[in-house]
Amino acid sequence: DAGANTANIQKKTTSITIHKYEGPSITKTDFKPNGTDMTDALNGEGNKPLKGVQFTLYKVTLANGNTEADKKIDLSTPEGWKRIEDLKNLRGDTSSFFTGEHAKFTKTQVDQPQETNEKGVVEFKNLDESLYYVEETSTAHAQKDFATEANKHDWKPVTVTVKTDPFFVTTPLSHKTKGSWEWLYDVHVFPKNDVNRETPTKTAADPTKYYVDEKGNTVI
Repeated sequence: DAGANTANIQKKTTSITIHKYEGPSITKTDFKPNGTDMTDALNGEGNKPLKGVQFTLYKVTLANGNTEADKKIDLSTPEGWKRIEDLKNLRGDTSSFFTGEHAKFTKTQVDQPQETNEKGVVEFKNLDESLYYVEETSTAHAQKDFATEANKHDWKPVTVTVKTDPFFVTTPLSHKTKGSWEWLYDVHVFPKNDVNRETPTKTAADPTKYYVDEKGNTVI
């Protein structure tokens, strides 16, 4: 971002915290995702966290280079930001940066995939300052708490109808406060998706055409 000064970046470990909610309909004007923890802004909006959603984190390096140093994306330096400036014009499919003859980046998985907890949270800690790529790799175990006054917790499976698209995250992340810029080393992300608790079924409607197969069975 214009105005963010890389000379102010401190050399230290970072983290990425992912907060997973069922496709929230965010109407509160104070919810402006900016890398900070905006959990409080969602309270009272009827948005429920989802547990059991799996995310995989990848560290990104340049695809071309003679040495590891040539490929490294060190965002504690101005040079590191120059190496990812193509992301400014990113539109649509993020996977295009990793595929094809002219691939810009390669990715290496960081630790094991993790599932969101009962607060809908996954946290990847002790990360280098770098560019990262996040994928929602499984929703098979997604659950939502249908708690009532009678039942304090009532976790039930839900079907994720639209998964989160893969996305890039930088650590640190530039953040504008009142009149100045700062760097966030612990970055919070709030991706969303749609969920549906209904089980798909098939029902034969009034048939408009019949035929009889070779065994004499009537087929709709």
